[in-house]
Amino acid sequence: MTLGRQSIELVIASLARILSAFLPEDWRPLSTCFVHDAPPTLEVHHRAFGTDIAFEQDFNGLVFYSSDLDSINPLSDPMFKPYARQYLDLLAPPEDASVVGRVRGIIEALLPGGSCTAARIARSLGMDRRTLHRHLSQAGESYSSVVDSVRADLARRYITRGDRNLTDIAGELGFSDLSAFSRWFRQHFGLSPTKWAARQLEAFPTGG
Repeated sequence: MTLGRQSIELVIASLARILSAFLPEDWRPLSTCFVHDAPPTLEVHHRAFGTDIAFEQDFNGLVFYSSDLDSINPLSDPMFKPYARQYLDLLAPPEDASVVGRVRGIIEALLPGGSCTAARIARSLGMDRRTLHRHLSQAGESYSSVVDSVRADLARRYITRGDRNLTDIAGELGFSDLSAFSRWFRQHFGLSPTKWAARQLEAFPTGG
């Protein structure tokens, strides 16, 4: 299991725990969905999420009744309502968010599972592949160009941070193995990932 899968499952588990703290004691989601494929054994997953788990789905998240969101929060304080609204407004994407921006966000979420495809992204946006390609073309982009852009941004970020090895980074970016990632990286940056990281360290040394 790559770090990306672990991170996704940790976030979903945390979300389920938060919801269960505010909803009735016996509350459980109808199902828990993950984009990535199922692991060899589900013992740990069943303890964390229950038995209703679906893998290779179009999204990572929980499925539950919308009416659950109308449940009264016993811990709520009316004084904090305006502050909560301001916070949620900051988290919500702008109504005029571009298709390219939304596609970038979905790509970043799907890459670690190795199941990032134009068809899946189109379904997530409620359109077919032809419509998705038309929107991207109107913005001067293509599916491949957006994927490469997201991968390049993430690769720079992960390598610069230096908190994971290249094999893990390759998995995070949806590559089948380290050699495929290294070939792609050299094509886009003109250097191997190792040499690029060394150049960055020379240019921006830490400490001293």
